[in-house]
Amino acid sequence: MSKGTNSCIESLSVENAKDKLIDILYNQVIDLTAMSKIELGDDVIKEVNKLQNIINNKSAMNNKHKIVSKGYTLTVVSWENDGDYYNTQSITVQTLEEAKVWYEMMQLCKSKNSRSKDIVYLGNTYEEFSNAQINVIKDFITNNLEILVPGENIESFEDQDDFVDCFRDLSGRLLGYSEYFACRVMESCIVTYSDEDIYVETLNLENEQTR
Repeated sequence: MSKGTNSCIESLSVENAKDKLIDILYNQVIDLTAMSKIELGDDVIKEVNKLQNIINNKSAMNNKHKIVSKGYTLTVVSWENDGDYYNTQSITVQTLEEAKVWYEMMQLCKSKNSRSKDIVYLGNTYEEFSNAQINVIKDFITNNLEILVPGENIESFEDQDDFVDCFRDLSGRLLGYSEYFACRVMESCIVTYSDEDIYVETLNLENEQTR
């Protein structure tokens, strides 16, 4: 074995070395069975094919990037103050019921300065919520906590601060969190659905040849 070959082998990672060893042994088995006219048992062939499929699928997924998750995805654009710190965030839930509740939450987070006589909005509230806003939060959390946080018991909430903290934590997953504002403004909320995860191929442009 040449010095250059030794150098290449020494530079292999443990995983790459394992793969190379498996390839060598696999090829040796193929050659020996061909030369000796020995047939592998059906159970061995079945297991080899099964393992080969797993390897091939895993190798293929290493070059894939998930762009859409299975389920209902909510994508929210938000900001605070007078249009500062725009942010876009998404979450994916598995049921239509969950998606409707999260969407309803985001509708509450329109700017409090929106023109509406009958609806109290929470968005762009500076530092502390008003009593009217806290009542809106308490009603929403009371009616939807089981869907939003399965296993959480509303009876464990001791005072209004628990309701506010819970709402801010949940809404912040889509709106983001502000240093100064109790609730950022939901500018838009889009809901999409996919019945499967969707992947696209990732490219290494340093090595990619012109297609």
